[in-house]
Amino acid sequence: MRLCSEPIKRLTLELGGKSPNLVFADANLDDAIPSSVWSIYYSAARVARRARACLVEASLYDEFVSRFADYAKQIRVGDPLDPETQMGSLISTAHRDVCTGSSSVE
Repeated sequence: MRLCSEPIKRLTLELGGKSPNLVFADANLDDAIPSSVWSIYYSAARVARRARACLVEASLYDEFVSRFADYAKQIRVGDPLDPETQMGSLISTAHRDVCTGSSSVE
């Protein structure tokens, strides 16, 4: 902040411990998408150190969001004792819908 104050440069600070994922234009999205999804949804999104945001460079924002959503929708939610389950122990249907982007009702 001090370095930016004299010449009055635009500055953005990420404060508050929200652990954002940073995705720049030179990122390999085949790697960035799965790691971003799992950094947010790891352990049913109930881990304090999980990422809470993705800050994505504007030039790849639309592609990133589309691919991120497609990948997240494929997470298999179910019985945590089932080896095919990728995410289990969700507290409610509403929590499941938030975590998976689903709006289905069971």
